[in-house]
Amino acid sequence: MGSAVFGGRTIRQPTVGYASQSTIAVTASDTTTPIIQTAEFTAGSVDVPAGSTITSLTIYGSNDGTNFYLLYEMGADMAALAVLASRTTRLPDEAFGRPYIKLVGDAAGSVILNLGY
Repeated sequence: MGSAVFGGRTIRQPTVGYASQSTIAVTASDTTTPIIQTAEFTAGSVDVPAGSTITSLTIYGSNDGTNFYLLYEMGADMAALAVLASRTTRLPDEAFGRPYIKLVGDAAGSVILNLGY
């Protein structure tokens, strides 16, 4: 928890951070990549490990966990989410507008998914 001084009083503030971290086996197909439950989260990022050949992620969203659709950001195709090995990439806000998502890579491999509030 952080704190701030307001009117001479110290007020405790919750620290914004990640509540969940897991390794996800990303595939190059939306039918074989795992389903990720995001209903309780409002922010997230993806860490791509060193040596990974994944350079882009396509994000699919679902309201029911069964039917997945390509997400769009203000009319732009979300398929262009570029990622790099040894880097962290913030997931767009649209990834948290559905209770379930899938991350589909341009190559198979693992990423570390960080979800928070």
